[in-house]
Amino acid sequence: MNSAIDNGFFGYFVVCHLQDGLGQSEPKSRSVYVNTVGMKFVKVPAGSFMMGDERIDMSSPIHEVAMSSFWMDAYEVTNTQFERFQKHRRCAYSLGDHNPVTEVTHEEAIAYAKWLSKKEGLDYRLPTEAQWEYAARGGLKGKDYPWGNEEPHGRAVPSGLKTSKGGTFPPYGYGLYDMAGNVAEFVYESLYDYKLLLKVKKDPVGPSVKGGDYLTRGGGVSSFDLIVWLRELTGSGERMPAVGFRLALLSNPKIKSR
Repeated sequence: MNSAIDNGFFGYFVVCHLQDGLGQSEPKSRSVYVNTVGMKFVKVPAGSFMMGDERIDMSSPIHEVAMSSFWMDAYEVTNTQFERFQKHRRCAYSLGDHNPVTEVTHEEAIAYAKWLSKKEGLDYRLPTEAQWEYAARGGLKGKDYPWGNEEPHGRAVPSGLKTSKGGTFPPYGYGLYDMAGNVAEFVYESLYDYKLLLKVKKDPVGPSVKGGDYLTRGGGVSSFDLIVWLRELTGSGERMPAVGFRLALLSNPKIKSR
């Protein structure tokens, strides 16, 4: 995970071979960007997917959404990366330098993205729900987890337990790690009626109301909680030991050849 970082290569762009995390033996070539704080971003291609599920009203109905390409943090933001921005008391469940930062608020996650954007002259944000779900599905259709429909045993650490170092488990379809488990992840939006955006066919963005209940994805203590389409909530200002975040990068990075 940190070989490029340890060797001092920051802000570079490479095309490398990564396993796709779907049990296929043939690796895929991926565009990867590492920024100045050591965050590794993978290019998520443009495409479309079926968002949501009929089993829970809050995630219903299933509908098709088209997505523009964007960059997604391959890992959840770590303690060390967040502490470049501000000092933070590490959660007892997630103490390691390369473990996900937790017990941060949605507002602090937004502030981190703004700080990093200003620092690098790029557009970092929390991913929207649609970006997050599209990236988590990794090109799979109609599956509950980023790897398929098999139970998460041996594939993810349920949130609420001691976290693992980012990248402990294999990556999923787009070269992303821990989209299921380790910690739940903030997305951009606060709670809104899922049906409001059904007419938005491309790159939907729900509202983010300061002081609202903010949505999280991909985390929980049970296998069901780790399902890619499930929407869960964290209250405004709450510091939860099982909630962290990762960032999306919406502008093209300044490419340097390694």
